[in-house]
Amino acid sequence: MKRLIAASLAPALALALASGSALHAQPAADADAITPGYWEYKTRALGFIPAGTDHKCLTGPEIDKFFDSLCNRHHTCTYPVREVSGGNVRLEGFWQNKEGKRTPVKANGSYSAKKVSLKATAKVSGVNIGATLDGRWLSAACPTGAR
Repeated sequence: MKRLIAASLAPALALALASGSALHAQPAADADAITPGYWEYKTRALGFIPAGTDHKCLTGPEIDKFFDSLCNRHHTCTYPVREVSGGNVRLEGFWQNKEGKRTPVKANGSYSAKKVSLKATAKVSGVNIGATLDGRWLSAACPTGAR
């Protein structure tokens, strides 16, 4: 049963971690502020099953919202607890699907100007489902057509 729940939810958890709307960067004066440009995100469900690789072009205005709402297009995500400071990230909140079902989520990790690493746990039917996201900055310029 746990394996079935994990298998069905792991891709959604990993997609939520990798979505382009992600986390709250430090002020521009912070040497560890997220660098604008072309980013790659690799996600793993349950910590070891590859769930995908996504790319995102982050412009200046998006950097300010980088740590605001890890989410995917199928959910509304809210993080009442959002701590981003000194290279560390801690998020706690929930994802809500279109039917109104809420899933509690916690994420912890680290960031630097050109790297983000997060581990998230969602509690589904009493079972903790985990995923990881490792993001890295690829270049200052985004390819034509990149979003």
